[in-house]
Amino acid sequence: MSQSGDHVLRLGNRGVLSFRLGVRTNESALHSGNFGNVSKNAAVELMRVLNKLINPLTGQCRIKEFYKEVVEPSSQEREWLSSLPSPYNIPAPIYKDKFDYYYRLMFQPSMTINGLSSGYEGDGVKTIIPGKATAIIDCRLVANQTCDEVIKLINNTLKAELNEEQIQIKYLVKLDPVKIAASNPLIPRLVSTITEATGKALIEPVMPGSVPNYIWKDIIGIPPFTIPLANYDQHNHAPNENITIDAFLDGIKIITYLCRNLNSK
Repeated sequence: MSQSGDHVLRLGNRGVLSFRLGVRTNESALHSGNFGNVSKNAAVELMRVLNKLINPLTGQCRIKEFYKEVVEPSSQEREWLSSLPSPYNIPAPIYKDKFDYYYRLMFQPSMTINGLSSGYEGDGVKTIIPGKATAIIDCRLVANQTCDEVIKLINNTLKAELNEEQIQIKYLVKLDPVKIAASNPLIPRLVSTITEATGKALIEPVMPGSVPNYIWKDIIGIPPFTIPLANYDQHNHAPNENITIDAFLDGIKIITYLCRNLNSK
């Protein structure tokens, strides 16, 4: 649901491309006293490579073509965004205002470092130069972007390092984004059905997360809509992932009303 507790209709979703980026400078760690200043440090080399992909000051992707196909929201989509609630309790916020919050989540692609690993991370001190370093990265993609095109951009950006086998890239997940036109005639029927079942319905032009809805739209040719049924604070992917009883019962009502209303001409 929305943070306001209202149910939403989502007209699309961002895609996701995940990959593992590895750097190996030596088969084992080296002693920093014997090899410091004379041998490469895998952690530093990884930082150098990541700096070609992500601007550490802004968090934005440094590949200019990464944003080339991005389409601005239409007037109708801006109207829907203005009806969404103002966000609150967002950790470490970097957005300017409500519109910027939803714009960044729904209409802008992102490149995110999910994790970094290198060297000694235990108790005390081990004065070493790491021989290998790894980063896990995901890209959330928006309409008109494809995983294959972004892979080309990444490979071209790191072409020198890949050719010299300084780095290794393994692509892990590929899900293309999906976007349903704001003019789709089913939208009013779906909104009125959710409203009839629960009292109110909001429209989110794009779901910030990623699901394989491209299968329905691009392969089968059916426009997919998403109606999330769980409460906003459900702690996705966390140990305490949950659904409230009210949300569970609301979900039953929405599905029941959908079966009834969409069956009629």
